Amino acid sequence: MGYAAIALATLGLGLGLTSRVWALLPIVMLVFLGTVTFSVEQGSGLLEATLVVVFAQIIIQSCYFIGLVVRTTFGPPRQPAMKLSNKASMQAFADVRTPRLRRHVA
Repeated sequence: MGYAAIALATLGLGLGLTSRVWALLPIVMLVFLGTVTFSVEQGSGLLEATLVVVFAQIIIQSCYFIGLVVRTTFGPPRQPAMKLSNKASMQAFADVRTPRLRRHVA
């Protein structure tokens, strides 16, 4: 169990350092299914199975959060979002959406 906890912590930290939250969701689901399967195979009771699932989720998600904090604090700065502050950018944005709007109006 200790090695599994270390593996989950390493996986969560690695995901936090490199990925966005959408990469965490499938991993969380797989961990849930894996811990439920493990608990059923071990013949655990409902309380023990619930605790195994909850602790596994706490480990991976808290380490993911720690990885996010480390990446935000010590990582490279993020790219700024596109701003539509000048007229040329706003006109280009309007040109992209105009054909779809005309189709509904006509």
